[in-house]
Amino acid sequence: MLRARALPEDGSPEDTFETLAALGNLNRNCFDKLRNPAYLDIAIDYLEKAANQTPLGHSIRLGIFRDLGLSYRRRFEVTHETRDIDSAIAYHAQAVTLSPDKSDPSALTHIGHLGNSHLRRFEYLGEVPDLNNAIACHSEASSLTPDGNHYKCGMLHNLGNSYFLRFKLLGQAEDMDLAISCYNQAVILAQDDEPKKYKMLLGLASAHKAQFDRLGERMDLDQEPECSNKALLLVPHGHFGRPKVLVASGDSHLRRFEILQDQLDLDQAVTCFSEAIDSTAIADPDYPSVQNKLVRLYRTKFDNTGDITDLERALKLGRDISSLSSRHNAHWPNVLGGLALSHGE
Repeated sequence: MLRARALPEDGSPEDTFETLAALGNLNRNCFDKLRNPAYLDIAIDYLEKAANQTPLGHSIRLGIFRDLGLSYRRRFEVTHETRDIDSAIAYHAQAVTLSPDKSDPSALTHIGHLGNSHLRRFEYLGEVPDLNNAIACHSEASSLTPDGNHYKCGMLHNLGNSYFLRFKLLGQAEDMDLAISCYNQAVILAQDDEPKKYKMLLGLASAHKAQFDRLGERMDLDQEPECSNKALLLVPHGHFGRPKVLVASGDSHLRRFEILQDQLDLDQAVTCFSEAIDSTAIADPDYPSVQNKLVRLYRTKFDNTGDITDLERALKLGRDISSLSSRHNAHWPNVLGGLALSHGE
C-alpha cells in the first residue's frame, strides 16, 4: 500500500501541501484501478492534510477541494455512509464558491460535480431538495457550456437523468419533455467514439418508453427500439456493456411486438435475447429472466409459423432453466409457466 515518504526537513511549506495533494490523488488513482477501499481512506487523509496546510487564496486550494469531493463521493459509493456524501457536497460547493468565473470551463466542471453529488444523495436518501439541486446545477453547467465543448454532452445526459428521475417521482409531464429534450441534445453532440454515448441512447430509449406508457403515441413506441438499436451498434462483441444493451433492445422489440404483432420485432427480440444469453454469465441474476423470455418467444414463433424447430428450441431452453433454477429462485414461477406453454399444456 502506498504511503507518503517523509518530507525533507528543508522542504518549503508549498512543497509540503502540494506533495500531500499529489499523494492523495495517487492513492485515489490506485483505488480506481484496484478497487481497494483502503486507498480511498489514505487519499482522503492526505487531501485533508493538504487542505489544512494550504494558505487561503492559493490557486491549488480549489483543486484540492474538488479532489476531496470526488474522493468522498467515491467512498460513499463503496460504504454508503451518509457523512461521506455530505462531505462530497460540502467540498464541491466550496470549489464552486472559490471559482472566480462561473463561465470558465473548470468552474462548470465543479458545478457539474456538485450536481452529481446531490443526485447520488437523492438516489440514496430520496429527498426531493437534492434532486432539485442536482437539476439546478446540471442546468447551469450545461447552459453555460458551449456546444463545441467535449463535456457538454455528458452534462446534458446528467440533466436528462435528473429530469427523468423527477418525472418518475412526481409525474409532471414537463419533466418528461425536458428529459427527452436533454437526452436528444446529448446524443446529437456526442461523437460515436464517446464511451458513454450508448448510455445516452439507452436513457433516451427509456424516456420514450415512459412517454409511450403515458401518452400511447406511435412515435414513442418506434423511438424506443430505434435508440436501443443505435446503442447496440456502439458496443462491439466483447464490450462489457453489450449484454445490457442486448436485453434493452430485445425488450423494446418485444414490447412493440406485443402491441403491433409485427413478426420482424419478434425475430429481432429473439436475436437479441439469444446473444444476451450467450454473452452473459450463468451466475448473473438477470440470466434466468432472459432465458424465460426466450422460451416464451420461441413458443410464440411456433404458434405463428408452425416451425417445429422453434418448439424444440423452447423445450431445450426450458430444460436448461429447470436444471439451473431452484424453487427459491425468484423466476421459478415464470419458468414453470414457460415450460407448461412449451409443452402445449
